[in-house]
Amino acid sequence: MKTILKRVIFSSFLLIGNSLFGQQIPAYMNQIKAAIQAGNATELARYFDSQVELTILDNENGYSKVQAVEVVKNFFNKHPVTTFRIMHHSTTGGNAEYAIGTLQTTKGTFRTYILLKNVDKQMLIQQLKFTED
Repeated sequence: MKTILKRVIFSSFLLIGNSLFGQQIPAYMNQIKAAIQAGNATELARYFDSQVELTILDNENGYSKVQAVEVVKNFFNKHPVTTFRIMHHSTTGGNAEYAIGTLQTTKGTFRTYILLKNVDKQMLIQQLKFTED
C-alpha cells in the first residue's frame, strides 16, 4: 500500500512540476514549426516581417518578404525536410523571442535559429538561419 501511495505522490509531483516549469510553445510558434516540418515556405512566410535576414548554409543576406519566400522555397526544394524539432524556445525579456531547432533533411541535418519580434501586436520572423550541424 505504501509503495502505491509513493508512486501516486511521485507521479503527481512530476505532472505538477512539468506543468509549472515545462516549456510552453505559443500557437504561432507551433504553426511556424509545422510550416518548416512540411517544407512549406509559403505558409512560413505568413510570419515573415517585411524584411528578413536569412542565413542559409554560408549565405547570409537581408531580403524582402517576397524574396525571402523564394530563397527558403529553393532551400526546401534542394533539401527535402524529413523532421523538424524545436529544442529550445525563450523570450529575450523585451518584445522578442527565439527558437533553436534541428532540421533533418534528406541531405543532412541543419541547426535552425528563428528570431521573432512583436510588430504591431504580431510576432514576426526577423531572422531565420539554417546552418549545417
